Amino acid sequence: MSTGKCLVLYLCLLLPTVALGERKSCTLLWNKKPAYEITQEQVLNAFHQSFYDPSIYKPLYCDLNILRFFYTLKENYENIKSSDFNIYFFTTKYWVKYRDQEIKFLVSNQRQDPKNLKNPRGWNFHVVLEHKGLIYDFDFTNNPRPIGINEYLKSFLVGQKVLTVSDGMYVGDHNKILVYKVPGKFFFEKNNHHVGTEQFHSLTFESFKPKTLKDFGL
Repeated sequence: MSTGKCLVLYLCLLLPTVALGERKSCTLLWNKKPAYEITQEQVLNAFHQSFYDPSIYKPLYCDLNILRFFYTLKENYENIKSSDFNIYFFTTKYWVKYRDQEIKFLVSNQRQDPKNLKNPRGWNFHVVLEHKGLIYDFDFTNNPRPIGINEYLKSFLVGQKVLTVSDGMYVGDHNKILVYKVPGKFFFEKNNHHVGTEQFHSLTFESFKPKTLKDFGL
């Protein structure tokens, strides 16, 4: 506890002029738990354990997978700060403007699952978690592999030269891919009830300015 809090509590308990209600406030100050800064190692360990957990990972539900993973972290580290995390939301200009499902971006090295198609496949959008510079993606490779954002983009996005038709649908070029960086508090606290719905997409697009792959040197 800080020196300031100790001094306030000391005065509250000793001075007879302090009202009962004010003394209760002082007691709450004493008992208030600080926000917990979870370490990178703790997140890594939790991710490795959650990666194969069918109650957390559901194919084709990337945003809800991240939400369930964060709730799992909170069960073990009750006072972790959502502000220590960020969300990266990848999509296309066509999805933002028209919600056009036929224009996608190609990805490779995605997790193989009976519900997924073979490499490469096209996606309208994708959501991943970032903590202390590492990207956590339940759909990236068949093993838990957190890596930095630039390495992740180079490994996950199919090169411009091989962009083609995917799943019978047109695949847009890299210039049309947008990257939204969403603060963890916005995702996990303010709008968690909208995650997994189109309304969350609209809120994200309205609230944040996107970057392009050029901003990441790609």
